[in-house]
Amino acid sequence: MAAPREKPSALWSPATILKPWGWFLGLLAFIAAIAGFVRKDLSFIQSVLSSKGTYASPTTFVIVLVVSNFLTFYLLYRLLYKERTQRRDDADENANLRVLLDDIERERLLDLHTGIPNEKKFKNDFVTIKQADLSKLPAQIILIDIDNFGSINNDYGYQKGNEVIRLIAQNMFFAMRRNEEIYTPREAELYRRFTGGDEFVFLLRGPQYEAVGFLARLRDSLFKKLSSDTTQILKSRFNIDFHGAIAPIYQKDDYEDAVKRLEQCYLRTKKPNSTRRVYWWKDEEKSFAEADFRTAIYQNAVKQFTISSQSDAVGS
Repeated sequence: MAAPREKPSALWSPATILKPWGWFLGLLAFIAAIAGFVRKDLSFIQSVLSSKGTYASPTTFVIVLVVSNFLTFYLLYRLLYKERTQRRDDADENANLRVLLDDIERERLLDLHTGIPNEKKFKNDFVTIKQADLSKLPAQIILIDIDNFGSINNDYGYQKGNEVIRLIAQNMFFAMRRNEEIYTPREAELYRRFTGGDEFVFLLRGPQYEAVGFLARLRDSLFKKLSSDTTQILKSRFNIDFHGAIAPIYQKDDYEDAVKRLEQCYLRTKKPNSTRRVYWWKDEEKSFAEADFRTAIYQNAVKQFTISSQSDAVGS
């Protein structure tokens, strides 16, 4: 959380010099001037104010004028300075409040265990994408569900489970930004679907083949490494893999429509006769020519996601 702004140092003002004696000396001079009109035996006052026997002299006028102007200036300045200081303090408080509200909003949109965006942020970004023209640049949702993750919680406890899920989330999050081998599509973002769950979703702009290729590269380059890294947490290797789905977002969709389409794809991976761990909404790979680069992307993905044994077919 960002630290609140500190108040700037106080501005220079006559008060910094006149306090604490300025006000007292000015008031004393004023009283002395008034006393000179009342007490005739104040020889010093009389010698200064009425050297010619009358108080109506230029000297008296100048002294009274200087003292009264000083007092008037000082009082007015104090009022104006107080108002300016109050405005500055109000501005500082408003700035601090905005900083705190921004921090609260950011925390509200983050999953506290993993530090990545949560489902609330996913819904907000979904609305933002829907406002774009999806006919020019499509959008896709990817869902992955970590296989057999419940066994970590059962065998090692929920604390270790949280550490492993954080390991997976953080590595995926940073790999999308730093790993050139993965080649992340434009505007791609990762979210934890449910707090405490083992499902993640990706939201990205681009055609389906880009989403398919991205997920295949992510599994090939990252998840094998993550399986080795679990040894540091669990003291034994846990094979990290996933089942998942890829579905498009259409212009007419609301959030429930898009998620329902995604879950329909995902349920295909859970069928007893399923041959793949990831399915996508349209089998458009069949529409491309054999020599088309998109055909190669799909062929590699199908190879990546084909279930090689019955144990691979068991999800979380």
